[in-house]
Amino acid sequence: MLQHYLFKEGNDLRINGITDVNFELKIMLNKNYKNLLPKINQAISEITQEERNKIYTNRLLNPDKIDLTVIYRIGFFSSNTIFVFYLLEFKT
Repeated sequence: MLQHYLFKEGNDLRINGITDVNFELKIMLNKNYKNLLPKINQAISEITQEERNKIYTNRLLNPDKIDLTVIYRIGFFSSNTIFVFYLLEFKT
């Protein structure tokens, strides 16, 4: 929450580190979507320790690191889709 407040106020201070304090994952959910709460809780409970460690390593220790594989996949799919439409346009 402090990190969010500082960013909102225009301060680019980054706060991260390892402490002995453990915080459980909490998600705020609008009461209009309370029917999603059991599904969200189930999804969180199904995350393995290995996956948690990967999330921790990739996102918390390297918050500025961007996973480019998703961007590459989107670009590849988009360019292939455009190419198919381009070919279909010449057939007609």
